[in-house]
Amino acid sequence: MRRLAIAVVSLALCLNQIVVTGQVAPAGHRVEIRQARTMKPLKVGGAMVMRLIDSVILEHEGTLLYCDSAYVYQENNSFDAYGKVRIEGEGNLIEGSALYYMGATREGRMVGQPVLMLDKESGTRLWTDFLFFNTEANSAYFVSGGRVESPDYRVQSQRGFYASSPARITFAGQVVIRGKDVNLLGDSVEMYRNSGELHFFHATRLYQDSAFLYGDKGVYYRDARRLSVHSNVLFRRGGNTLYSDSLDYDQQLG
Repeated sequence: MRRLAIAVVSLALCLNQIVVTGQVAPAGHRVEIRQARTMKPLKVGGAMVMRLIDSVILEHEGTLLYCDSAYVYQENNSFDAYGKVRIEGEGNLIEGSALYYMGATREGRMVGQPVLMLDKESGTRLWTDFLFFNTEANSAYFVSGGRVESPDYRVQSQRGFYASSPARITFAGQVVIRGKDVNLLGDSVEMYRNSGELHFFHATRLYQDSAFLYGDKGVYYRDARRLSVHSNVLFRRGGNTLYSDSLDYDQQLG
């Protein structure tokens, strides 16, 4: 009898450990419903869902979302938003027609024709059909083609990654950049929004006034209007052609 009692106590302790281990709190704060003209609780697959209609405002960790309608999934701290969807975060604004957001990971996907993302500080605008973003890292990326306009450049590429710190956008795949003082065709380019510098990699072609320059790696300094190119350099101006391992070209000096 004593052995049986000990066994029962041991089993109870094991079960208690299993229950405690299974109690995992959801990551991040809850998605908060700030406003909606109509709220309807629904059950979808046994889970409670809040259906919000008209003038909807949601908040998650300081980021506000505005939309025409939404489904809030309280169990996994996520929501889907539809209609005129707008996200306002720290320094950024994103607009589209549909949004799918996971509060636990702070990750979302905005869909639209097109989706617009605005960097309020630099005035840089990004357009694409599908935008993936993370509100915690304040980052975003696209993989289905996008277009960017900044005070200095107009850019098109197949893929792009936006980072707030450092203030940089990385472009990849058939990159075309048109600027006030330089045009660029390449495969991989980093654009720094504050300084206007362009860091390029792999086979890149640059056009400045009557000059043509090809190189595998280099930097264009916007403020100094200077190019520094390294590796497999070809420079052509007028009837002159130069081949070199590296080259610095100052547009102001010619």
